[in-house]
Amino acid sequence: MNEKSTPREVAAEWFDRLWNQHDGTVIHQLMAPGARGELEGGLVTNGPDEFSQFHEVLLGTMPDIHVNIIEIVQEGEQAYVRWEAEGTHSGGAMGMVPTDRAHGFRGITWMTVRDGKIVAGGDCWNHGALMTKLSGIF
Repeated sequence: MNEKSTPREVAAEWFDRLWNQHDGTVIHQLMAPGARGELEGGLVTNGPDEFSQFHEVLLGTMPDIHVNIIEIVQEGEQAYVRWEAEGTHSGGAMGMVPTDRAHGFRGITWMTVRDGKIVAGGDCWNHGALMTKLSGIF
């Protein structure tokens, strides 16, 4: 994408490359250096390097994660993405013994895009329920 990319286009490329192709290079390509991320579970990231750590942990827990975009709504510099994800808990990056069970979850991500780069964003999804499932309790 280039600096004329719309927030909708940036969001679509972000989700496809990051979560479906598992291409972490997109983080530095589409995220501005000082971008702030407000992630589920109270995690705040500042810039691409910190978000890369989150990406590595999630892929290290669910290496086959795939995200299906249900809808992208754009309003000015904002993109709102409604999505559903699925993956197999086959890695131990979150410190839990892998269950080798498939899990699905849904969420919403919002991002502010300026000049083709994500400058801020956040997400909301049922983190607690997923953590319970990954722990093998249910």
